[in-house]
Amino acid sequence: MFRRASAALSALALGAALAACAGPDVDRTVSGFDYKAYYTDLNQCRGGSALEAALETTGVGLWGGLVGAYYGLHLGFTANERAEGMLVGAIVGAGAGIGVGAYESVSEFNDGVSECLRVKGYTVS
Repeated sequence: MFRRASAALSALALGAALAACAGPDVDRTVSGFDYKAYYTDLNQCRGGSALEAALETTGVGLWGGLVGAYYGLHLGFTANERAEGMLVGAIVGAGAGIGVGAYESVSEFNDGVSECLRVKGYTVS
């Protein structure tokens, strides 16, 4: 059980890190595009490094997992009134909550970064 939970948590952290590293789709074919200025602007728009963004996304995902586990525990108890129902409900709720929390966090974060880069004059698609 511990090994599966550890693997799931590692997969969440890896997914969040990869999502945070993926920058918005900026048109880099413009003549005179300055990569150094772009990466400086990108880090400013992110509010820090990709690691900081990944940590924030992971935190929101874990919060979503806790909320999902709570509701899953409640629904599992309501439906079954047995320990097995509570356990299954908590596990399913936690998994769904982590996914929803991480997805919403990444989407909101990427939208903010894209808007910031637009304001700085980049063409974001």
